[in-house]
Amino acid sequence: MGLHENHEKYIEDFCRIVRNVIVKSKSNTSLFKDFPFGCCRDSSIIIGEILKDVGVNNVYLCRKEIDDKPSHTWIEFDNWIIDITADQFGLEFSTIIVLYLESPYWFHKESNREICSFSIVGIDALNLFDDYKLIRNEIGNLLLNFTIPKDFK
Repeated sequence: MGLHENHEKYIEDFCRIVRNVIVKSKSNTSLFKDFPFGCCRDSSIIIGEILKDVGVNNVYLCRKEIDDKPSHTWIEFDNWIIDITADQFGLEFSTIIVLYLESPYWFHKESNREICSFSIVGIDALNLFDDYKLIRNEIGNLLLNFTIPKDFK
């Protein structure tokens, strides 16, 4: 298994933990009640903030504005694409997409890229921060074993 495949597995495991906690906790949240539908921005920010918590730098929120379809948001860092809500576009998409370098999917063709931050969400920032604290608390010890590998990039 090559270096990128090792990292892909690492990132997928990380995302699976976060997504499972969001699904488990969604009835107690303000913004995730219909997860994954309409939750790509907020779940991407949650993933981005937790990645920063475990030591990943330069985490970007990427957004595609789509004329006749809903917009879509995902995370990118160091040439990695992370999307935990692609399945809202249909069952043919995985619940967790982790790709290195480029995505073959139309909804990852970026139109806007900015540093991941709670401030991006504007009026929903306080609700999202409360949901983040709930989700982060639920994750608790599950992420204690996640440290950034020395060769990670």
